[in-house]
Amino acid sequence: MLDNWHTLTVQLVSSFVGLVLLTAMAVGLPAIWLIQSQSENQAWAQEEQGRRSTLALLAAGQKEIDGLAILTLTAQRPALPNLLIQENNAELDAFLSTLQEGTELDLQSS
Repeated sequence: MLDNWHTLTVQLVSSFVGLVLLTAMAVGLPAIWLIQSQSENQAWAQEEQGRRSTLALLAAGQKEIDGLAILTLTAQRPALPNLLIQENNAELDAFLSTLQEGTELDLQSS
């Protein structure tokens, strides 16, 4: 039976199997590395996109909260006609400042 390993057919088949395995490793290992690298890059890109989206949503929420706070402050202040009648310049300045911040207006004259 030991003589069977030295026949030409067995040597050709074993050489062919070895060549196929080496070729599969030569092609497969770089492909596996490339796929892993691309997957990692995509994961980091998705993480960055999620971070930017989260920051945008937080900024929008903060702006909405600021607007509601200014609206509440403006609603709690005395009305403009009352301040003008009372000639209360300190409260009038505070009222106009709050109104300017809330509406993002430029109330200064040029």
